[in-house]
Amino acid sequence: MKMMSSRIYRQAGLTLIELMVSLVLGLVLMAGVIQLFAANKTSYQLTGQISAMQENARYAMSRLERDIRMAGYTGCTGRDQEGVVINIEFTASSQFTPDNGVEGWEASNTSYGNYSVIADDASVSDASSSGWTTAGSTTPVLDSSTNALASSDVIRLWHVDGDGVLVDVSGSTVSAGSTPPYAAADTMMLTDCTNADIAHVCSLSGNDASLNCATNGSLSLLNSDGGAHAFKLAGWVYYIGKRGGTATNPPSLFRREISANGVAGTAQELVEGVEALQLQYGVDTGTVPDGVADAYVNANQVTDWNNVVSVRVHLLMQSDSDNVVDGSQTFSFNGATVTASDGRLRYPFVATVSLRNRSR
Repeated sequence: MKMMSSRIYRQAGLTLIELMVSLVLGLVLMAGVIQLFAANKTSYQLTGQISAMQENARYAMSRLERDIRMAGYTGCTGRDQEGVVINIEFTASSQFTPDNGVEGWEASNTSYGNYSVIADDASVSDASSSGWTTAGSTTPVLDSSTNALASSDVIRLWHVDGDGVLVDVSGSTVSAGSTPPYAAADTMMLTDCTNADIAHVCSLSGNDASLNCATNGSLSLLNSDGGAHAFKLAGWVYYIGKRGGTATNPPSLFRREISANGVAGTAQELVEGVEALQLQYGVDTGTVPDGVADAYVNANQVTDWNNVVSVRVHLLMQSDSDNVVDGSQTFSFNGATVTASDGRLRYPFVATVSLRNRSR
């Protein structure tokens, strides 16, 4: 009987060197994956911050551009309104100066060519008390409690709002031929493109507005039999502030609407992340006005607000996160080269807006 021989096989394994090489290769591959993930995450965050700043800037610019473009509009078309004489039929506050159309206040140390990044915990202060200056043949008075950042110029804009209605005037009653754009307690502008009267709407019954109340005093309205139009007069103050005036809140664009008594109302936060608002005013200084800006100056250099035909708006947007930028970021804003090193991403935006009713 033949015996079968058996072979003994030894089990082969990895050597220590092979194991170490495998571990190193795995670690290298894992490091690459982690680095790729981190880079994609950073890129995603950066793209998101840029998109948010662009969207906020578009919205902020759209609000400013609309009211700047309409500034000084009295309801008459084109250059027809140049000679309109405006009469205020009530005792107005010193801030109530709609005949200027546009008015501005320059923040200290922010003239064109100057700007410094504000700290996250920068406080607001009342721009009507100190730190902001203006000029003009009749120096406008800023509304109190306009709590702005030192990085912010302030602008006040006046114009009629919406479409007007053809009216008949009989004594202190203004009768509209269709639904009027104003309500009781609003401010009305009544104009025939030669003269314009501004008065309080005391009450409204149907389409008939009564202007007979103590606030209007003794009226001297247009003597019109269907030859005048009536509008709602509106005014707004724009500036950069902080929600609730709290220093730790982010900066935002604010707007205050002018009430019927000529005083700015409660501040409305329009859009967050606006660090600075800087403005230059295009003035027509020609002996014979041609509606074209001959120079751009700061608010405290304007000699007559009725000569302003355009406004150059500079907005500086900041990211809502302070870990977006590694190191420092250098950018141009308001004619200055600025360096920020607080980790926030910043983007400047600029637009030149013509006053539709003064420019050509």
